[in-house]
Amino acid sequence: MTDLQRIISKAYENLPNKKRAKPWTFVNHGVDLLKNEDELNCYLVAYGKMHEEKIHSALSTLTNIKEIVKNKYQIIDWGCGQGLATLCFLDYIKDGLTIKKPQSIKLIEPSNSAITKAEKYIKTISQDNNTQLIEKRLDDVNLSDIKITEPVTINFFSNILDIESINLEKLTELIKSNLK
Repeated sequence: MTDLQRIISKAYENLPNKKRAKPWTFVNHGVDLLKNEDELNCYLVAYGKMHEEKIHSALSTLTNIKEIVKNKYQIIDWGCGQGLATLCFLDYIKDGLTIKKPQSIKLIEPSNSAITKAEKYIKTISQDNNTQLIEKRLDDVNLSDIKITEPVTINFFSNILDIESINLEKLTELIKSNLK
């Protein structure tokens, strides 16, 4: 069982019985910002496994993952929610690889409840104190928030690029201007 699967299982246990059957209905199908513990748990139960499968599938296509994680790198998790993409990555690189933990992890998320939970989960799993919280909407992120400090930066965009309110052109320019 992965760390994320344990987190999802615990979220299920913490949900009231009436919310376990259809947890997605209590979070507007994952569209709204999550505001409290019940909503965080509903989201994990409804969508956590899907996130894990999607991220693991994407990571399995990387043929040079061993090269990436043996050197210094950082993670920027855009619209991180509860940090599921980063958690999946940390789980993924644990499996049989000689790993080096990321030098830094930047979590970007407008929901205080979700980003606080993401920080807690990531610190528990990685046992590091290298996580920076950027509690902003993506359109409000500026260059100083995402300063690249390592030779390799892994950017996660899990379930955010199809959100109509995000200015993808601005986001693209921000990332391009930050490249080394």
